[in-house]
Amino acid sequence: SAVEHDIEMFIFNADGSKASACGNAARCVGFLLGKESGAILCDGRTLQFSAQEDGLISVNMGQAEVVGMHFTTGRQYMVVDIGNLHAVTWVDDLNLVDVASEGVLVANSQHFPDSVNVTFAEKIDDQQVFIKTWERGVGPTLACGSAACATAACVGQSELTVQQLGGQVAIKLVTNE
Repeated sequence: SAVEHDIEMFIFNADGSKASACGNAARCVGFLLGKESGAILCDGRTLQFSAQEDGLISVNMGQAEVVGMHFTTGRQYMVVDIGNLHAVTWVDDLNLVDVASEGVLVANSQHFPDSVNVTFAEKIDDQQVFIKTWERGVGPTLACGSAACATAACVGQSELTVQQLGGQVAIKLVTNE
């Protein structure tokens, strides 16, 4: 039987295609519900949310799994499934990356027949990274919650602050152990 949920969320990208996950939308829906905690059904997955003491909303996006590696556009990409697929690569300087044009090339490469979200990550220090993301069906975006989670999974440490043009988010990886 399905896990109970408070609401079902459907996400549509700017191009009209359906998205299978969106961490930022889940946080917004959790906030709008005005509850201490609850559950959102999204594309067959149940996302648990909870209000934090600072008024922000935390969402459990589920297990992020590194499912492969691909080399394209001269870079090595880790492929991560977090309910939607992300290709994450490390760069020395995000200012030198053309996220729009390189994102399209990666997303439309032979490695990803159904396209992919593409994230470029720059390490700031051991606790922080800065990312820029090209989202499937959207293009370059100011913030992507699932990309932040996918990047944290690539780093593999339990807590990470992910900076984006649209703000920052604290990611905590939870293991199934």
